[in-house]
Amino acid sequence: TEKMGRHEKAAELFLQAGDFKKAAALFSQAGKPGRAAVLFQEKGNSLEAARLFGLAGDWAKSAELNMRAGYPLRAAEAFEKVGDFARAAEQYEKHFQENVSYASGFSSGNPSADQKSALLAGRLWEKAGDVRRAAAIFSKGGYFKEAGRASLASGEPTRAAELFLRAEDAASAAAAYEQAGDAVKAATLRGEVA
Repeated sequence: TEKMGRHEKAAELFLQAGDFKKAAALFSQAGKPGRAAVLFQEKGNSLEAARLFGLAGDWAKSAELNMRAGYPLRAAEAFEKVGDFARAAEQYEKHFQENVSYASGFSSGNPSADQKSALLAGRLWEKAGDVRRAAAIFSKGGYFKEAGRASLASGEPTRAAELFLRAEDAASAAAAYEQAGDAVKAATLRGEVA
């Protein structure tokens, strides 16, 4: 459209005059967030560049910049959008480790948004095919049922049974003990359930 063309021409003039912020704003208004992103990146404003690369649909650049700028949650979301599940999981895990205090313990009620990043990390580790890492982060986040499922998938039925017990899921724990070849523990648990 004519208005967008005018914005872009004006942006070029502001760029020549050395006013990159005004130029970047006009490139954004002209529907060229990628051009604006490059300007912000060149001037060292990684966070704004990352946001604009996201608007431009360049999630890979957005992910890298958010990661380097120390915003793992935003980086994780961007890595997930490009299908890089392992790097997304790493970033969700990093966010969890930086923001959840182990000393405070977990509330058995509603998990915090920060605690949920452990759940997201675990799900993405599963998508990436690393069920052991999934089990570990699920467990750290207090998602014991999910950790139990992942431990079963990684061939650790005894560990899975212990996790199911922590999740107060005796039936699943019994099945896991049975899979581990511990018929006595399985029968005892089933007796308690009955």
